[in-house]
Amino acid sequence: MNTYLLTWNPDNWNEWNIDDLIEKLNQTGACRLDWSCGMTKSIQPNDRLFLIRLGKEPKGICASGYAASSVYKDRHWRDPNKTANNIIFEFDILLNPEKEKILEMDLLKSGMLSEQHWSTKSSGIRIKPNLVEELEKNWFDFNLQTSNLIIEQTLSLDSNLVFIEGTVRQITSNKYERNPHARKICIEKYGNKCSVCCFDFEKEYGILGKGFIHIHHIIPISDSGRAYRVDPINDLRPVCPNCHSMLHRRNPPLTIDELRIEKKKNINTLLRSATRL
Repeated sequence: MNTYLLTWNPDNWNEWNIDDLIEKLNQTGACRLDWSCGMTKSIQPNDRLFLIRLGKEPKGICASGYAASSVYKDRHWRDPNKTANNIIFEFDILLNPEKEKILEMDLLKSGMLSEQHWSTKSSGIRIKPNLVEELEKNWFDFNLQTSNLIIEQTLSLDSNLVFIEGTVRQITSNKYERNPHARKICIEKYGNKCSVCCFDFEKEYGILGKGFIHIHHIIPISDSGRAYRVDPINDLRPVCPNCHSMLHRRNPPLTIDELRIEKKKNINTLLRSATRL
């Protein structure tokens, strides 16, 4: 998954009702809009997108989300006699800069993030891979401090911090967006080993398996039907893909302890069969 920067200059184009989109996002957990991506043709479904407002103040990042399509040709936003490269922008966060604080340019031009050229006139530029994690962290922390995205608590492994998760977005089928920071805190607490069978991908496959693990939602995201608050410590567990599939062989899913019991019962059955042989 690559990360791209889309641009919006309200001095040049402001023909959208941002408040209606924000209301839709708040009510349903999802909204989308066609957006110009300049000369870029490389954006693919599921790529990460950030929207930066340029032109008049305040300038800065006011939205994030994902690409819900590949790049396609459509009428140019300024000249209907021309065509332009477009993308379907599926928002997960959208702020109105005229009414809400946004992640302003001063922060984007400080520290590591200053390596990126933010005042670009070209929409669809790729954000440098080495800066993506830092940008995600700053965007996450900003929304933690300024919105209802997360209940305001101290960020620590032992806190009762809860995260918004589960924004439904349509690409080829319904997917439920996983909050990358909730995943990170879950792994920091429980490690990268499977909570059921203790399989360790890095130990088995070396560097290829480093950091690989599924995250199991004890309450399935699909049950909520929209964004909901999740506690990374109490609601999430790292599991291997095999155990993850077995947990969901039943509806409602098996618990971690129930699957451990099933696994142990099967091992005992195999041992007894081997003994008789």
